[in-house]
Amino acid sequence: FFFQAEDGIRDFCLSRGLGDVYKRQFYFISNQALLDILSNSNNPHRVSEYIGDLFDGMKTIDFITDESGHKTNSAKGMFSKENEYVPFKEGSDFVCQGAVETWLSDLEYKMRQTLYEILEVAKSTADNWEYEKPREEWLNDYCAQLSLLTTQIIWTEEVNRAFEELEGLSLIHISEP
Repeated sequence: FFFQAEDGIRDFCLSRGLGDVYKRQFYFISNQALLDILSNSNNPHRVSEYIGDLFDGMKTIDFITDESGHKTNSAKGMFSKENEYVPFKEGSDFVCQGAVETWLSDLEYKMRQTLYEILEVAKSTADNWEYEKPREEWLNDYCAQLSLLTTQIIWTEEVNRAFEELEGLSLIHISEP
């Protein structure tokens, strides 16, 4: 019976045109979780409980609360599994609407877009560590993953620059009689 149920879930996902989404997002979660997600597809708050299972670094999203204290279907940011908060760009809240597989794919895009934009800012401010803000203070402005990534980018650029300078010096010494 278990294998029939599993085949039924897979066939259902494929019949809804979810082949790629099923393989990319739903493949590594339990069948019970998948059934819960699909049966609560119109309830983003319930589906958000599984975001940590669907996305590697994300724990959940931060839903906006209306005046009466109820959570809306719009999110203003996301939490990492380490409980670091990353807000979405101001004025560009994420709305969970439509088919669950669609808005989950849109959420993945929103996550990538947001992190890319923050990385661009982090990189541009990191270039001025010596002049504007010391690195140990700069680290507190960004989530740990992006701080680490930016630091690795800067380190790689500096090492490449050092090798280019060494290569240039060795060419000068070789050409001198």
